[in-house]
Amino acid sequence: MSFNDNIKSANKWIQYFKDISIIHGNTGLSQFKDEILKFTDFFEVFVKNLERQLEVFKVDYKNANDQALSYKKELNLVHEELIKEKNEKLAIKETLLKKSADLERERINVKSYSSIVSSSVNKREEIVPKMDYVCIVDAVDNTIMDSKQTLSYLNSKLDYKKIIENNIKITKQIPIRNKKVLLKCPSKSDCVAVGNVINNMNCGLLAKIPVKKKPRLLILGVEKEILDQDLKEVIMAQNEQIKHCLEDSNESLEVITSKIDRVGTKMVVLNVSPRTYKLLLELGHVFL
Repeated sequence: MSFNDNIKSANKWIQYFKDISIIHGNTGLSQFKDEILKFTDFFEVFVKNLERQLEVFKVDYKNANDQALSYKKELNLVHEELIKEKNEKLAIKETLLKKSADLERERINVKSYSSIVSSSVNKREEIVPKMDYVCIVDAVDNTIMDSKQTLSYLNSKLDYKKIIENNIKITKQIPIRNKKVLLKCPSKSDCVAVGNVINNMNCGLLAKIPVKKKPRLLILGVEKEILDQDLKEVIMAQNEQIKHCLEDSNESLEVITSKIDRVGTKMVVLNVSPRTYKLLLELGHVFL
C-alpha cells in the first residue's frame, strides 16, 4: 500500500469515529464491536506501513543527501580550478606587463645597439658552413617513373668511360624525390663538368647546380627612422669589426624585410654571407 493510500484509509477511520461521537447516547457501543475490531487490524497494518515507508524515505533522503554532497564537492573542485586558472592568467599578465615594461625601459635607456638573433638556429653556437658541392639530375623523359629508374638510366648513359674521358669525379649518387638524383662532387668545378656532360648528351636528363642560400639573421630593436637601404652603411659606420669583414668582396649583408614591432622599433631580417653570419652571432648585437 502506498503512502497516499495509507493516509486515505486513516482518514476514513477518523471520519468513522467522528460519526460515532455524534450518535444518540442511548445507542450501545456493542453495535460497533465488529468495526472496532477491524480498526485494530487496520491500525496494526497502518503502523507497519508507516514504518516501512519511513525507511524508504530515509533511504531516499540519504541518497539525495549523498548526491547533493557529491555535487557540492564537484562545484568546489570547479571553483578551485577557476580560481587557479584565474591566478595563472593574472601571473602571466603580470609577467608580460613586466617584460613589456623592461623592453620599453631598454628601448628608452639603451638606444646604442640592436640585438641579433639567428633566424635558423636556436643556440648561438659556432657555425662553420659545410661545403657540399652537388648537382641535381632530373628526368625529363616521361617513361622514367621514379628516382631509382633515373639513377639506373644515368649510370647507363654516364658510364665509366665518359667519366674518364671528361676527367670528372662523383663521390656519391643519391636518389631523391620527384624522379631526381643528387650527385655529390669533391669540388665545384667537378659539379659544373658533370652538369655540362649530362646536358650535352641530350638523353632525356637535365642537370642543374642548385644555388646555395645564404644564412639569415633577425635584428631586433632597430630604430624605425633608419631606412632599410641605409642599414648596411649605418652598421659599417658604427661597428669596426663588421666593417672590416664586409670589405671582403666575398662577404655580403642585405635587408630582406622589416616590420615595426609592438614597442615601436623595427625587426629586420638580413641575408648575410657565412663569415659575416658567424661574426654577427659572436657579437650578439650591433651598434646603430
